[in-house]
Amino acid sequence: MRHHQQKNCTCGLSRVDEDRVELTPYFGCPCRYCIKKASTARCESQSMSEENLINTLEYIRNDARITQASIVGGDPLVKPKQLFALLENLASIPHLNNIRIATRHALLQPECINEAFIERIASYNYVDYAYPLRSTSVSLDVAINHASELQPDVIRALNGFSRRGINARGHAVLLKGVNDDFHSLKNLIDHFLAVGITPYHLMHCADAPGGAPLRTTVKKGHTLITQLMAFSGTYALPYGYVTAVGTHYITPGQVLRYESIGGQRFIRARSPYPAERYKTLSGNSSLPPLHEIDDQGYIVSHYPDGNDALLVY
Repeated sequence: MRHHQQKNCTCGLSRVDEDRVELTPYFGCPCRYCIKKASTARCESQSMSEENLINTLEYIRNDARITQASIVGGDPLVKPKQLFALLENLASIPHLNNIRIATRHALLQPECINEAFIERIASYNYVDYAYPLRSTSVSLDVAINHASELQPDVIRALNGFSRRGINARGHAVLLKGVNDDFHSLKNLIDHFLAVGITPYHLMHCADAPGGAPLRTTVKKGHTLITQLMAFSGTYALPYGYVTAVGTHYITPGQVLRYESIGGQRFIRARSPYPAERYKTLSGNSSLPPLHEIDDQGYIVSHYPDGNDALLVY
């Protein structure tokens, strides 16, 4: 079940940004730890129907403002036939320049990433040297939370994409007891740089049922990112958290503001999203819970903070 169901779009299509749409074509179940605008623990395993996909492609084709499409999961690489069919259609839309595939499949089953598979994905890359904005770039957003996940077979699979012009961007979720210390994060970024993975961003662990033991405070991540900035700019990963209206990025030096709601601590922050634009793009006539409109028309969100204390099992 969606955290705040979009009303203007068909099943599996989500939009809060003018230039980007998000597709969950196979299971409608994004990662529970970063949760792209959805709550997943009670998610129904529902794939987009043929009609849904046709309507989605028509929706994108009819809005030239949409230049990016993110394909999220269930993991898109698990169903190659469906993924290739979707890529074939998306790549045919002239104004859609960037197609991103969110995955962990290369970590879980690297043996499935063979040369034929990589060649097929790469075939949807196209560069128009005379008119660059007519190009299509396909890339991977790979969730890698710790350097120990980069085993030889995983590196070999991801390197296969890189050799065929498919950029792999590594992003991580801040997880208590896993990577919530300076050494672990810097070591992860060092591994990214060494094997040709582009360091992308660090996200705070979302408030999904069952995830409390892994949730640090947002301030913990803020401190770690500030420490990493003492090195080259390569280590200055964007850091943020996701609410139902989009991502809030935390910048070094930013003062976090807190509010207590029902005995729980929330971070109160003004988003970069005007309320009317959000309503228009998402099709929702009202804001999701824990969101309000300020006197300048922008959305203010309340995000549940985590806890840095280790929980005893």
